[in-house]
Amino acid sequence: MADIFVNHTGDDTTGTHEGTAYNELQTAINNSADGDKIWVKIDGVYYIDTPIDISVTAGYNNGRLIEGYYSRTGDCRRGQPYFGYRAIFDGQGLTMNCFDYIGSEWVLANLHATNVDGYLFNFGTTGIQKTLINCSGDKTGHSGKYQLYSNYTYQRLIMTDCHFVNDYYVMMAKGYAIITKNCWFESTGETYNGCVSGAGCYFFSGNNCAFISRHDAGSNYCLNRLYSLELINSIVAGNFCINVNSGIYNHILAVNNYFCTNSRALNCYYGTGGLFDYNATNFPIWGTYQFVRMGENNITEVNPYQNFQDWDNRDFSLKQDSILIAAGQPVLSGLDGSNPKYTGQANIGPYLAFPKPTPKLLFKQGG
Repeated sequence: MADIFVNHTGDDTTGTHEGTAYNELQTAINNSADGDKIWVKIDGVYYIDTPIDISVTAGYNNGRLIEGYYSRTGDCRRGQPYFGYRAIFDGQGLTMNCFDYIGSEWVLANLHATNVDGYLFNFGTTGIQKTLINCSGDKTGHSGKYQLYSNYTYQRLIMTDCHFVNDYYVMMAKGYAIITKNCWFESTGETYNGCVSGAGCYFFSGNNCAFISRHDAGSNYCLNRLYSLELINSIVAGNFCINVNSGIYNHILAVNNYFCTNSRALNCYYGTGGLFDYNATNFPIWGTYQFVRMGENNITEVNPYQNFQDWDNRDFSLKQDSILIAAGQPVLSGLDGSNPKYTGQANIGPYLAFPKPTPKLLFKQGG
């Protein structure tokens, strides 16, 4: 297990420390082994003209790490002085993916992908578990492609402290389980928009997250076609907040969430099963079958401005007179309640601040 370094100023020889660091991430990946940690220094923008191939599969007990850092390794993690900083990878507008075919047991942390006409993070069609921590992306002006692409049934994805904005769907979701915590997905497109579009995702969890579709016309499904869904202390906004219209075994647990919609919080056509709670009276549910059961202590309304400090500029902290304060309840984590640890807060909506949506060094250091 070794530390491998990437920066703009190393002599591009061995990568064993900053002085001999590789100048390209791909070189470090090609020279890595199971258990290695690849440290990418935030010292300017990394411009790429070919996809970063991470197709190598790490050993299940010895995953590999790619992590951005500022002045010392580990200093961009939550609780550290540079939390929210990210190493920026710019695809120069080329038609390609950025981080491509991410292999099993890889962890990517503190990375920002931008300016490609393709997927920002392509999780590929092999591998078991992949993890993103404090990663972000922006595809403004490159419409028609997902930012996050997962199209493999037998994988688990874990994302924490991530932020993605797209003018198309943000994520194509397929897999056994996709877990998101303290994440912020936002879709701004007018024709095709939504945060998560499922295509065989058996379990999707959002805890302290914001899923927002800014355009409120047409068939705007914020969370679409997911089999089982767990939402805790999150915001979901869109013309249709949740659309359940594919598959026959749909299970939904939602507690302490804020739904902002001018139409329906839950659009249900073919859901059967999922008996978690009979208290669904505060949801405008519509559809052929209404067997999808919601949780409790959720609030649905049209106008978000009365509750949040600055909805338009993404400040989701609560106003002092918000009706969401003390309107929630502590909840058990896990769909089956097997974990006795209580999660969430008494307020409805997110209880942790989101990381900055744009890397703080984007305009400070050119590259």
